[in-house]
Amino acid sequence: MNILEDKEKAFFEDHILYADHTFFDLFDYRLMAKQQASFREPYSAILSTETAAKYFGEGDAVGKMIAVSNMFGTTTYTIRDVVAEMTANSSVSFDVLLSNEKLFSSEMSYFGIQDWGAFETYILVNETANATSLEHTLNSLVRKQRPEGEETIVLQSLKDIHLYSGYIEGGRDKVVVVVIFSAIAVTILMLAWFNSINLNTAKAFERTKEIGIKKVFGSPKKLLISQFLIESLLTNVLALVAALILHQFLSDIIADITGVKMAVLESWDSLLILAFVAVVALGSSVASLIPGFLMSGFPTTSIVAGKAKYSGHGKLLRRVLVGLQFGVSAVLILVTLTIDRQI
Repeated sequence: MNILEDKEKAFFEDHILYADHTFFDLFDYRLMAKQQASFREPYSAILSTETAAKYFGEGDAVGKMIAVSNMFGTTTYTIRDVVAEMTANSSVSFDVLLSNEKLFSSEMSYFGIQDWGAFETYILVNETANATSLEHTLNSLVRKQRPEGEETIVLQSLKDIHLYSGYIEGGRDKVVVVVIFSAIAVTILMLAWFNSINLNTAKAFERTKEIGIKKVFGSPKKLLISQFLIESLLTNVLALVAALILHQFLSDIIADITGVKMAVLESWDSLLILAFVAVVALGSSVASLIPGFLMSGFPTTSIVAGKAKYSGHGKLLRRVLVGLQFGVSAVLILVTLTIDRQI
C-alpha cells in the first residue's frame, strides 16, 4: 500500500509504478508539459491527469513536491510532468510513475530487488533481430553471472503482452476473460435473434391483410421480402445506437460489477466497425428472411381469406426456437449464480 501526500492532502494509491530514466525512450505517452527528458532527474514523478487534479485541483502540479510512504520508507519526489491522456486498454498504465533510484540504494538491499527478476523489463531490439537467438544469448549471460540461479528469461512481443502475459503477472492470461465474455455475448445475441425471429413471424401473421392486398396488386415476392429486410435493418440499427448510448452511460457501473473495463467507444478501428456491420447485417437477415419467405410463399387467396397458418415444419421451428431460448437462458442464470457464489 502506498500513501501519497503533499502539504495539504494524503491518499492511499494502489496504481503506482517505478521505472528507470529510459521509460519515455520506449513508451510514447503524451505529456502536457512535454518534459520527458526531465524524468531522467533523480527522484522524479509523473502523474496522471486525474491524480494531479485530486491533489492540486486546477493548479499546475509540475514542480510541486509529493511524499510517498510505503514498505520502502518515505521518499520525496518532484513532479516533472502530467500525462495528458491515459489509454484505457493500455497494459502499461499508472496513476503515479516514480523514478526507481530509491529501489537501488544501499538500504534497499534487504528487499533483494536489485536484479531483473523483480521487474517487468522492456527492451528495444532491431527489427531484424531473432527473438529465439536473443533469448539464448541472454540466458547464457545469466548462467555465466549467476551459475547457481534458476531464472529463465523469456522474451515476449509487446503486442502479445496485453492478452498473453498471465505468467508475468502471476495469473491467467487475459485472453481467457476475452473468450468467456465473447462466448456470453454471442450466446445472448443468439437468444435475441431467436426471440426476434419468433416475434417477427408472429407479427407477420397479424399483417396478412396488408400482405394480401400487396400481392393482389401484383407485388412480387422479392419486394415483399425486401420490405421485411428493410424494416428489420432499421430496427437493428436503432438497437445498435441505443446499445452504444447505454454503454457510454453504464460502462462504469458494469466495470464495478465485473471488474473489467470495456472501453468500446475509445478504440474505434476498422475491425470493430466491420464487426458492428456484420452483426447488424446478420441479425437483420436472420430476423427478416424467415418471416419474409414464409408470408410471401402463401397463395394470395389463402392470405386474403385469412387462412394463412403455420405448417407442421413452421410450428416445429417455433417450438425449437422457444425451447432453445428458455434452455440457454436457464443455463446462463445457473452459471452466473455459480460464479457469484464462488467469488
